[in-house]
Amino acid sequence: MPDAIYIVGPQHAGDRLDHCLSQFLNLSLRASKRLIDDGQVLLNNKRARPGQRVREEDVVCVAQITAPEKSLDENEKHASARLLLCNASFAFLYKPSLLHTVHLAGRNNTSLEDFLAHLLPGEEDKRLLQRLDYATSGIVTCALNASAEALFRAEESSGHVCKYYLCLLQGNLDHSLLMKARLVGKGARVQATNENNPDPARWTEIVPLKVLDAQEACFFLPRDVQDSSLTLAGCRIHRGFRHQIRAHCALAGHPLANDDLYGHSNGQGSNTFSPHKLKTNKERVQDTGTTRHFFLHHARLEFDQNVVESLPDWLSRIDRGEHEAHKWFAQNNFVGYGRCPV
Repeated sequence: MPDAIYIVGPQHAGDRLDHCLSQFLNLSLRASKRLIDDGQVLLNNKRARPGQRVREEDVVCVAQITAPEKSLDENEKHASARLLLCNASFAFLYKPSLLHTVHLAGRNNTSLEDFLAHLLPGEEDKRLLQRLDYATSGIVTCALNASAEALFRAEESSGHVCKYYLCLLQGNLDHSLLMKARLVGKGARVQATNENNPDPARWTEIVPLKVLDAQEACFFLPRDVQDSSLTLAGCRIHRGFRHQIRAHCALAGHPLANDDLYGHSNGQGSNTFSPHKLKTNKERVQDTGTTRHFFLHHARLEFDQNVVESLPDWLSRIDRGEHEAHKWFAQNNFVGYGRCPV
C-alpha cells in the first residue's frame, strides 16, 4: 500500500509534528509519537522528532501499515487468553502476561483485542473497559453493550469498583501501607509528586501476604540477584492511574521484583525511589542489559452484582500462596470507598 502524504496548511504552521499528525490521522498523541519514534513518519523526506515544529507547505509522509490476520493457531504462546465468565452485560477475560490488551496504532502487535471475535462470537457491540500493562496478567472487563459500559463507568466514578492485584515486591515488607501520592504522566512512565491525591480512587493499599523463603524466591529472580528477599503482596485500587501500583510500590521502597522501569538495581527494597526522577531507558539497559518480567496480576474484581476471580499460575510456586490470597480477599468485605474507606 502506498504511503499517505499530507501537506501542512497555514492552520498547523508552528505546531509540533506529533500534534499535527494526531490531527491528520485522528490518533491519540501517544500513538502519533510512537509512529514518529518508530521511523514511520518523514518530514520533508527526513526523519524527525515528535516535538519538531512544522511550517506551512511542509510534506509529512506516513508509512501505511496493514496489520496481518491473526488467529490463535498463529499465536500459540498467547493461546492462554480465555473467557473467564460471561453474563448478559459483561464478559470477563483473562489476559496472560507479555500480551498487549489492545492493538497499538502503528504497530503489528498481537493483543487480547485480536482474540475478541474468537472468545465472544456473535457479540457485535463489545468493547474493552480496562487496559493492563504488557507484562501484567489477569482480569480484563469487556462490556457487551453501551448500557453496560455506562453502568461500569458510573460504578467506577462512585467508588464501587474494587480491583485486587497480587504481586511480588522486592525486600521484606512487614506492614500494610496506604499510598496516596498524586501521580503525573511523564512519557513512558509516571512520576510521584510531593502532594497527596485528594481522590481515594487513586490511592493504593499494599498488604504483605507472605515473605518468600530463599528457595521460592530463586524461581522468580535472575541469577545476578538470587540473594534478594521477596514479598508476596496484595494491592487494592479502585480506579487506577497508569502504572499506579508499580509507581506507588516503588515510592514505598518496595518496587515490583524485576521491574526495570521503577525498580532498584541493588534489589534490597531500600527506599531509594525518587519522586522526581525515574530511570531512563539507557539507565535501565546499563543496569540489567535486558527487560525482565515482573509479576503483577489482576486477581479479583468486584462491582455491582459482579464478582470474578482468577489466580495467577505462578502463585502455585509459593507455599500457601493461594491460601493467603483467599484470606486477604475475604478480609476486605468491600462495599465501596465512599462508605468503607481503605
